[in-house]
Parts: sequence; structure tokens; C-alpha cells
Amino acid sequence: MTDYPVPKNAYLSFDGLSIKQKIKERLNQTKIFTDQNYEGSNLAAFNDAFGMGLSLLLYYLNQSSVNGQFSETSIYENINRIVKELDYKPVGYQTANVGFSLSAQSLNAGFYTIPRYSTISIGGLNYSTNSDISFTKTIDSSLEEIKGISDDQILYQGTFIEFPSIVPAGNANEIIYLSVEDNTMVDNFNIHVYVKNNGVWEKWNKTQSLYINDYSNKVYELRFNENKVYELKFGDDINGKQLTKDDVVLIYYLVSDGEKGEVGANALQGRKITSFSTINLSDILQQTNLNYLTSSQLNNLQFNNKFASSYFSEPESVESIRKNAPGVFRSQFNVSTK
Repeated sequence: MTDYPVPKNAYLSFDGLSIKQKIKERLNQTKIFTDQNYEGSNLAAFNDAFGMGLSLLLYYLNQSSVNGQFSETSIYENINRIVKELDYKPVGYQTANVGFSLSAQSLNAGFYTIPRYSTISIGGLNYSTNSDISFTKTIDSSLEEIKGISDDQILYQGTFIEFPSIVPAGNANEIIYLSVEDNTMVDNFNIHVYVKNNGVWEKWNKTQSLYINDYSNKVYELRFNENKVYELKFGDDINGKQLTKDDVVLIYYLVSDGEKGEVGANALQGRKITSFSTINLSDILQQTNLNYLTSSQLNNLQFNNKFASSYFSEPESVESIRKNAPGVFRSQFNVSTK
């Protein structure tokens, strides 16, 4: 039989028709079959099906090859996996937030604290505190505007949820997944972790990288992964403290209402704040020794916002990741380079 070589890179130019023609030419060289030359014959039909099938496989091969390159990929899942090698963590949803002013009345002079995760409802939409807010009232009973609150405190659109408590396996670099229902918009910057050890709750802090922490630091990495699920990675007693089998892990996360949660100026005026309460959170707050306001005392607070809220943001796009990941990698989490 006459030799009929095909270049190694010939697949780059193949399509369904060219593959069909190559098969027909090879069959003609054998001089055994002739039906391939007659459209509608069984052999010609088989040739059509084989050519189209192989063409489809080559298409997906080329697509996969292109999307395996950082500079060319257009698929979120692929680029998310690629930048994981650079230790880049794509940003998930970002909820709206708003600054506020605070006044208090019918309270004696003293030091008070609004408990974390308390909410203000605005027409069915909630805005929440993500930390304890402490203030000092200097005048007994009468209405008083609290100074300094608007300088460093904001409210975040959404409602905090307590994730079911988790008993870790105690493995090095253990990963816990924050698995929620599809289309649940969890704010990237309001996922809080508490760990209970020997009956004592402690809040662990989020870190950009475990590798910049020593064995005693109670930290975790947070990553919005390729499946758009948040994963929390803990230490190994070398870089970051390791979880043990005796620990209990508790996660609080903020669920946003998206764009419809954005509000205008003065939306908080006349609204009341209510505390968020669970058995676990009560245990956590009892260990702080702060003078938390009771539910009835919270009714004596008045809020307002002079300006409209910020805008809600969708998760970071492929183009944004492609642009930002190299810069973060070059910085190596320090400012020693230009």
C-alpha cells in the first residue's frame, strides 16, 4: 500500500469535511472498497458520521487547550484553578453597605455595646452589624447624639446566618466548605469563624496566606473556589494553628439580597435595631464581659444615614482575575518591591 503520511500537527486544520476526504482517499488507495465514492451508500454514511464525530472531539480538544492558558482562558472554573497555583483568591459577592449616625435616649450615662450581627429592617431588607459597636452616653435619659460612630462603623446589607457547628477531623491544613443553597449570595468579607476549645470560644482571623503565620496564630485562609463555594483552610501547627478533634468550629456568614438591597439616603430613619440570638452566640458574647444592650434598651436607639448605600457587586470576573492575579503574586504580600 502506498504510504500516506499525515503531519503531526495536521489536526490543527482538520474539520468534518477534510477528515471525510482523508478517509475516502485512503480507502481509494486500497482499491478494495468503492462505496465510499457514492453518497448515500452505507460506507459513505459511516464515513460522514465518523468524520463529524472526530471533528467534534477535536473542537473540544482545541477549546480545552486554549482554556488551559492563563492569558486566553474564558471559563471561570479554569482560571480559578490556574490562579490557585499563584495563591490568588478571587473575590466573591460584595454586599452593599452604608454609614450611619446614632442617637440614644432613655438610657443612663454609661458605656454600652450593640451586639454583633444585630439587624435593622428596611421594608423587608436587613442591614446588619458585623461586629460589636460600643459607645459612651454622657447624659442621663435625654436624647443624645453619639459622637464618633459614623467615623469607623458601617452596616452591611443582609442577614447573618449561623452555619451548623462542625467537629473537625484534626488533620493538618484541614479544609471546611461553606456549603449553602445555590444562588445564595454570601458576602466575601463577612464570613466569621469561631473555634471552641476546652469550653472557651475564640474568634479566629482571616489571613491572606497561612505561610506568613507561625504555629501559634489562630488564622484561616478563605477562598472562593472554582465551584463558587467558599472553602476555609486551617493551619498545620507550622504555618497557622491546626484544628484538633476536640475543637468545635462555628461559622457565621452574611447572606445578601443583591442589588435590591441598595438603599437611598435617610432609609434608616425611624427604623429599630434587633439583636441576633442563638445559644452559641449567647455563649460567645458572655465571654466578652461587655455591657450589651438588652432588647428593650435597643428600642431606645435612633439611626439615620446621610448618604445612600454603596452598590452590590457580583463575584470577580475572568478578566478581573486575569488582571489582578499577576500583581498579587509579584507583591508576595509585602511592600519590599516596587
